[in-house]
Amino acid sequence: MEKSKKKVGAKKTTKVVEPVAKKKNNQLKATIMGIAMIVAALGLGVGTYAYYQSTITGTVSGSITAWSFLVNEKATDFTANLGDLKPGVSGQLTLNLSAEDSGLGVNAVVSFSGKTNWPANLKLYSDAGKTSEIIVGTTTISRTIAAGSADTVVIYYDWPLGTSAETGPTANQNASFVVTVVGTQVQQ
Repeated sequence: MEKSKKKVGAKKTTKVVEPVAKKKNNQLKATIMGIAMIVAALGLGVGTYAYYQSTITGTVSGSITAWSFLVNEKATDFTANLGDLKPGVSGQLTLNLSAEDSGLGVNAVVSFSGKTNWPANLKLYSDAGKTSEIIVGTTTISRTIAAGSADTVVIYYDWPLGTSAETGPTANQNASFVVTVVGTQVQQ
């Protein structure tokens, strides 16, 4: 019988392989522990410094500026009567524009529209010399009114007595047109 030869000093080693899930779990635990230690160190570091702190609360307020714009002392619709219209009559209509109770200036734009039963020869003008005719539907008149003040727009009308018969509405009808005044705050 022959004896087997053994190597002297040779050890047989076995390698233990950890499952991958367990290895990842250990890495996760190590990461969480590292983050926890950093947070704890920061917390201890902040707590070691003394500081003063004050919290101050204030109230901020402002008053809303007054806005007021009136036409012939009205804040909404107004009416005006030109009286009896007939050939040979002339006159004027005054629009009183007021920003007297306003804390803001007003840009006012007057426009004209909606002629009804208006005689062909009855003309409207924006000047006393009757050289700037108001074309209803086209002409506008603008004014800038300072805060706390007023201004006027005068509309002149003239129906000259002619040598030929008037064409237009028959007697005893009302003639009218619409005046629209838009007031807008002056930009400051």
